[in-house]
Amino acid sequence: MILGDPSFLAAVRHDEARRLKKIQVESALLADRKNLVNLSEILTKELMPSVMEKMDVCDCPLCTANVLALTLNALPARYVTSDTGKQYTQLEVYKKQYELDVMSALAKACMRVRSAPMHEPIED
Repeated sequence: MILGDPSFLAAVRHDEARRLKKIQVESALLADRKNLVNLSEILTKELMPSVMEKMDVCDCPLCTANVLALTLNALPARYVTSDTGKQYTQLEVYKKQYELDVMSALAKACMRVRSAPMHEPIED
């Protein structure tokens, strides 16, 4: 292929157009991701402190993160857009439908973390 060849120039333009389209799609996906929230995560974070306290689980950052991760991995993700009014309405509906599921997953995660914390025992 020679630089002046029309087919070469067409191929370069086509590759450049595909590259630009890919960048636009990736940018749109990143922008959309910022507007998504996981209702499972919101509800879990809301209920987690009281469940951890009732189950006498260490509340250090590591144990808290482990309980959160274990709980969220056990639950289906429930993504919605971050429109505040819509999000609040969907959270209220989700709470009514799935609160027991979240509580159950939290309890299992708390038992697992309490029985095998990822740190040395903490002296009081």
